This record gives sequence, C-alpha cells and structure tokens, in this order.
Amino acid sequence: MLHKPILPMLLHKADKPPEKGYLFQPKFDGFRCILSYNGNNIKLFTRHQTECTFQFPELQIHLPVKNVVLDGEMISFDETGNICFESVMQRFQARKEFTIRHITRSIPAHFVAFDLLYLNGTDYTKRPIEERLEVLNAIIPQHNVISVCPIYEDGFSLLHHVVNLGMDSGLDGITCKKKGSHYEINKRSQNWLKVKNYYYDDVEIAGIRKGKFGWLLSKKRIICRHFRTRTTSTPKSIPFSCSSNKKKRDT
Repeated sequence: MLHKPILPMLLHKADKPPEKGYLFQPKFDGFRCILSYNGNNIKLFTRHQTECTFQFPELQIHLPVKNVVLDGEMISFDETGNICFESVMQRFQARKEFTIRHITRSIPAHFVAFDLLYLNGTDYTKRPIEERLEVLNAIIPQHNVISVCPIYEDGFSLLHHVVNLGMDSGLDGITCKKKGSHYEINKRSQNWLKVKNYYYDDVEIAGIRKGKFGWLLSKKRIICRHFRTRTTSTPKSIPFSCSSNKKKRDT
C-alpha cells in the first residue's frame, strides 16, 4: 500500500444528515488526495491515481511514525487567506519547477487528513472508523501544512454552521460516516454520505461553445442556498483548524 496509488472510498449523496449512528466532518473545497509516508519522504496521489508529489514540495515533512497512508483533502488559500478551489487547481496544474517554487510561496497548500488506512506496517482499513480516527488524531502533529479534520456528533448543527459561514469559508457541505464502518477501497458505500451546501446564482448566458458544448455564464448575484437546516445550537468552534499563516490584505 505504501507509495502506491489507491482508489479511495467514495460517498453517496444525501439531502440531509442522518440523525443517529453517524459521525460528521466538514467537507473542504479542495481535491481528494492520498498521502503516503515511508519514513523518508511523502508521495501524494489524486483519487484518479495521478501522482502530484512534485506540485506540493512543502508537504515533504517528517511524521512521528515509521510509515503511514492517509486519506484527505488538499486545499489552498487565495491572496486574502480564504480556502479557494481555484487556487488549489492552480497549484495542481503547475508543472515547471520555477513556477512551483514561486506559487508555493504565494499560494500555500494544506493537507486535511480525515482517515487512516495504514500505519507502521499494519492495514487499518478493516478497523472501525472510531478507532481509525482516534489513532489519526494521536499521530498527526500540529503543523502549518497538515492537520486532522475535526469530528462532530450532531450533523444538523454542523451543517447549519457551515451554511452560516457562507461561501468564503471554503466549506461546501459535510460528510456523514457510519459508526463502526470500515474503509472500503474503490467502493462507493452507503456508509459514507455527503450533504452538499449548494449556492444558486442568478446568471446570464454570455456565450455558447458549439464544438465541445459549454456555456459562458455572467454572474449577477446570489439569490438562495440549496439547504436550510432546522435551528439548532452550532458547534463551539469553526469546523477547521488549518490556516494559511497569511495576513489578510486590507481592501
């Protein structure tokens, strides 16, 4: 499993969080990434098994374990310090060494780990999620390029909080993971669900591409959100601990 591309476990869509029997995590607006550490260096792979180690040199850090494989989300921050999908795509698409050195400084990246697959020569995929997450939190140190995705017991409160944070939070919904579930490699399982926080825009069609069909849209304003939760108490803290370590610019 070490330093090899893995087809990760995938999620089914849900309209709302289950009320019982699940753990909940915020869903970050980045791309799915497998992190593999062999004691000397780290390799990174997308969910489509494309290696992207070269594009993220700042992830070459030491971890306090012999070896480990983590599932998570790669995110990046824009110039204002907000999590931004376009920024992480710019990092991913960079190919020239000079460009990568430059944007590593201007567009910092961060890996948010949300599951443990392999540790110190032992396969953890058949162990319950509660055990995997407990061990994951114990082995990942505080670092500016890696953190562990927080866990919540109340999905409705978490989703309500994500909705209230708005588009600039870099959160596009929540994930719901059944208690006691195993990690099912290369399978879309009902044990893992995602509830997206969609935003609707009032737009105008500014152009149409006829060959490979596509639309050019001109945005006017946001008019509504996809999901409105019942009113519940919100989590005590913002549901992510990572930071760009960049000061926001005055505007």
